[in-house]
Amino acid sequence: MMLLMSIKEYAESRSISEKLVRKLMLAGKIPFGKSGKKYLLVPEVVDEQIKVLFTAKEKAGKKKRTAPNAFHAALKALVTT
Repeated sequence: MMLLMSIKEYAESRSISEKLVRKLMLAGKIPFGKSGKKYLLVPEVVDEQIKVLFTAKEKAGKKKRTAPNAFHAALKALVTT
């Protein structure tokens, strides 16, 4: 059986902000579903997608800033856990 989490549950379990999760969802970067008014995430799938996104940016060498901001720090923390 697949575990589903709300945005809040996912964000709290990964120590990232709900705002970051919502931004990734709205940008189409992470998959999600909807049940009624509640958005649902499959944690393993989202973790893997974020890992792919982060490693693709590193491989491309397209760093826009020299110092990581909170967004990149949160992604890096998520990928390395």
